[in-house]
Amino acid sequence: MTPDARTLVGSLVAVFLALATGIAVGTLVPGQDAVLRQQQAMIRRLEGEFDRLRDENRSFQAEIDALRGDAAIASRFAEKVLPAFAAGRLAGARVALVWVAGVGRDQRLRADLEAAGAVVVAEVEVGGHPADWPRAAQGLAGWLLGGGEGEGGEGGGPGPLGPPPAAAVDAVTVLAMPEEAATAVVLVGGRGDRASAAIPDVERFDRPFLRAARGRGAVVVACERRDAARSLVGLYARDGVPTVDDIDLPAGRLALLWILAGGEGDFGCRGAKTDLLPDLALPWGTGVGGGE
Repeated sequence: MTPDARTLVGSLVAVFLALATGIAVGTLVPGQDAVLRQQQAMIRRLEGEFDRLRDENRSFQAEIDALRGDAAIASRFAEKVLPAFAAGRLAGARVALVWVAGVGRDQRLRADLEAAGAVVVAEVEVGGHPADWPRAAQGLAGWLLGGGEGEGGEGGGPGPLGPPPAAAVDAVTVLAMPEEAATAVVLVGGRGDRASAAIPDVERFDRPFLRAARGRGAVVVACERRDAARSLVGLYARDGVPTVDDIDLPAGRLALLWILAGGEGDFGCRGAKTDLLPDLALPWGTGVGGGE
């Protein structure tokens, strides 16, 4: 039963009780037959209204259950199709996954990248209390891309990396230690509805990190979940970074793979200037999608 229906049913029950009390009192007062008949007629009308609302609620609930079933089938279909559709599209790519603390790590993203032929060379979660967040952002970008700290320079090639730089060590939890430098970086940001001193501000971490990674020539994509309480893709896009605002859905994960293969654009289901998916009829690695 929906909240509105529960409220209405509760109100009707209260009316019934009030009328029943009135009838009981009315029977004790001489000459109140007319009032009693009116109250009984009102109760019959309310009973009819109650029955109608109950039937409507059952009908609405059946529709909701059917829609949920359809959505579950569509989701299972998409989950089956996505890996086959993307197989081999990212062969040779070395991707670093960067999760902002509190957004919720999704193992399906790593599985999709690997199914597409990419190697996830590093995975980190950002959150903590560094002395200088912008410097930590630049240091993290340099470390993941194998070129040391700072904004300039090209990313490094294959080869083992050492521990995080001192500027970033208090800002990250390393989930998978990088064995070689990345050629692409995926930031999963946005923010939840709970503030925390350990979660960095977008202007102090996300944007400096994205700019530093782009400055090193890496392919960079900024993502968030569809249910992010605070959407940040608009800010990410200001720096020319392709965005995906529904990375928790198969469509969003497919759009991410398309961007990493060389496409461009902003995709998702939140904004009027985004497309749900790129034009998949185009050869992968070409074209611009979203916001056109």
